[in-house]
Amino acid sequence: MTSVLISPRHHEVAASYEQSGRRVFMWPELDVAELNNYLSLDESIDHLFGYDWLILKNERAAEFFLRRLIGVKHHTASLDEVHVLAIGEATVAKLVDAQVHVDISLDRHTNNSLVASLHSYVGGEESLASLNLLFPSANITHEAFEAELSERGARVDCVAAYRTTADARRMAELNALLAGGGIDAVIFHNPPSVEEFAQVFDTDDLPRILRGVSIICDDEAAQATAGEFGLKPHLTSEIQDITNHL
Repeated sequence: MTSVLISPRHHEVAASYEQSGRRVFMWPELDVAELNNYLSLDESIDHLFGYDWLILKNERAAEFFLRRLIGVKHHTASLDEVHVLAIGEATVAKLVDAQVHVDISLDRHTNNSLVASLHSYVGGEESLASLNLLFPSANITHEAFEAELSERGARVDCVAAYRTTADARRMAELNALLAGGGIDAVIFHNPPSVEEFAQVFDTDDLPRILRGVSIICDDEAAQATAGEFGLKPHLTSEIQDITNHL
């Protein structure tokens, strides 16, 4: 039996897959919102002076971190003594609007250059190893650069600052299935479904979390969007052909 993962927005096609003997999973509904508990984030904000860098990997991280920072400190002046690295134009725009300086800005789909950029900025391996970095996120998916920085001696504090879905249980189950090879294919029916998947899993490094999973796109537009994330779809066709192909 082939197991496929699809967007909840396309639940109407699940029956056709199941009738063909496929097991269908849907990722949780995207629901970006504040957390119920901010104890860990508030503690990090209270001790901002202990961090060398703040890493904001997307506009959600920027929005919710700044919202909480202003809620606790009533201003963004605490960031004046912290270096800021922002990923993506939308992230930089939110910081500029809040009058927060940006020391390093990276293109959205160039996470693999983060460590090299930091290395170049701080001036060498020894300086990199002494860094303390604050990394607010949804704390769902760990990025490759977290492990690489830790291996080089830096300390990365990944702190939850927002959620991407209200269904944390299903999110944990899907992460376990993906890590354990329990999903054979993910089907993206249109470009928004690719973006939705990235936002729910709170990462743009889709090739890493979908390693070993077949990528199927329903049209060329979805294929192009998947390609921007570094994915290589195995098939581009109509939905009914996908059903026969699996």
